[in-house]
Amino acid sequence: MTGSRLTRFIDLPDGMDMQTALANARANAEAYRESALSQIDTDIAALLAAGEMVAPETASRLAESIGSMAGMFGLSALEQSARRLCDMIRALTERSTWDRTSVWVNIQALKIIRQHGDSENLGEILAGLQRLAKRAEGPSTA
Repeated sequence: MTGSRLTRFIDLPDGMDMQTALANARANAEAYRESALSQIDTDIAALLAAGEMVAPETASRLAESIGSMAGMFGLSALEQSARRLCDMIRALTERSTWDRTSVWVNIQALKIIRQHGDSENLGEILAGLQRLAKRAEGPSTA
């Protein structure tokens, strides 16, 4: 059985200890923080520029990118919002009930959340986004 490259180095007698490996990994990830935050801003700007008529595929791709990078750098409110947008897009697409207004509200929320960071004041916004996502998953009225 072969392990990961990191496991093989840790298992060597003169290998790196786990704490050092984790510290190195964090430092390496941190080196990309600024470029990741810049990409998040670019992705949010692209969503906003597309407006209410954003294509589901574009919105999904950009939201996934935002959620992944936000999660990597501990921006939990932004990650949650982006993930909820992905879930909403998936549910609306599967049900063939595209709701541009709900998607647009979630996109605008991404901008607000990015501007305010993970402040405690975002709970109400996140709760509202969760309600929108639940509504998207509900039974079709069409």
